[in-house]
Amino acid sequence: QVICSMGINPACMLFSEHIDSLAGAGIILSVVWEHSDIIAIDMLGDEFLSTVKTGDTVEVLEDGTVRIVYPPVAVLYLNKIRKRRGQPV
Repeated sequence: QVICSMGINPACMLFSEHIDSLAGAGIILSVVWEHSDIIAIDMLGDEFLSTVKTGDTVEVLEDGTVRIVYPPVAVLYLNKIRKRRGQPV
């Protein structure tokens, strides 16, 4: 709730299994008390959890579909530079 009151909350929270009660309560309170537009999507599955990595860009579509935008263009560009320099990718 504090983060939402500061205006720096995430756009959404994603869960591979059912959302836990504490996280759900926090989201509800943030929406009610802070008028936050944060959303939660649960039951994405273990495959999603094992696929998404730190730093990946995730896109949530209007219908609730979650898509991993992989690999980011910046990563492709940096890998190209690293290959030219003979550095590990």
